[in-house]
Amino acid sequence: MRYYKELQPFEGVGLGQTATLDVPIGPRYHTIQLVGTLKITGAQADIGNIFGTIRVKINGRTQRECTGVELNTINYLLGGDPAYKDSIEHPGNPQNGDTIRISIPIHFAEPWRKSYAASYNMSWPTAWPNGKRLQSFQIEVDIPNTANASNLSLKAYADYDDTLGALDTNGNPVMLISRWHRRTVPYTSAGERHITDIDLQGWLQQIDVFSQSSDPVREIRMLVDNDEVFKSTWWANYHLLDLWGMTKGAISSTYFPVVFDRTDNPADALLLTGRLSADLILTLPSANATTKLVTIIYQYYGPPA
Repeated sequence: MRYYKELQPFEGVGLGQTATLDVPIGPRYHTIQLVGTLKITGAQADIGNIFGTIRVKINGRTQRECTGVELNTINYLLGGDPAYKDSIEHPGNPQNGDTIRISIPIHFAEPWRKSYAASYNMSWPTAWPNGKRLQSFQIEVDIPNTANASNLSLKAYADYDDTLGALDTNGNPVMLISRWHRRTVPYTSAGERHITDIDLQGWLQQIDVFSQSSDPVREIRMLVDNDEVFKSTWWANYHLLDLWGMTKGAISSTYFPVVFDRTDNPADALLLTGRLSADLILTLPSANATTKLVTIIYQYYGPPA
């Protein structure tokens, strides 16, 4: 049985505050849709004015972290259709000072995958046949303190079913999820930036690199146990992902996604468990930005953190 319902209200909704939602334990979740409204006097509100950093937590530990803008970009890339990204509603043509409503989904099941089993096996269970249950399941949203803003609201809707999670051969709960680890990496000069403190657990599905507009990342290499598993310029990777049906319109000069399971088969992700080392190498032709930071989101498939 499939359900779609509004969840209980967020706590702590306010400009400059962290809003918290306790998601009910028991169902298996496919998508949680966040819906926010905001008005800015003298300007037009957008997704970044409502959704700052979003964190999804299990048993108090962060399993996914991204900003609303980053989530929207990744959804658009993977979905292959604007329907998988945000939906903005406003009265007529948007004008400064309008109250707008923005919907953005957090997908656990991945509806863009061509196989039904591959899509819905990515859903997140919260209870198992042996009586085990998650202790807690929360979503946190950091709401920016936007000047001249009002009419703020935040709601959540869940698409879920009552399927229990699987058990292994010993009767223990199995929970394999796509978790997103977000980090910022500083740089001081143009050239190669090596990143070696990569979590060597689970399968690496995707690396999303967001760079500064004045210092775009133009080439990425990745070595695993000194074996080069990826090397591409931004341009060549752009056309590779287009070939596999991803949304070219989501890829900008400041967004360089590396997708290992681009075939839509989760088994094609890069297995890191048991490996000894990984080295991600970003090439930046310039270092002109005032704030010299690159944001990276690693998407891992495996047990919760």
